[in-house]
Amino acid sequence: MREIVWTATVDSNTWRVDVVRKSDYLADLQVYRVSDETMVHEEEVGLSYQAVFGPDMADVALWQDTAIAVIDAQ
Repeated sequence: MREIVWTATVDSNTWRVDVVRKSDYLADLQVYRVSDETMVHEEEVGLSYQAVFGPDMADVALWQDTAIAVIDAQ
């Protein structure tokens, strides 16, 4: 089972961004086109403090910036 640490939708549900845990301090950021569930981007990202109580706000800000850059390039 995938452990999603953080998820967001962008542009009225056109895009979905998931951050999926790989290990204590690593995850994959995945960007999907919602209409056909196509993954358009995946990259490894860090998890501060193991994200035990949820993601760190600095991590979320970085993930948001990354996701928007990927979506804008589509």
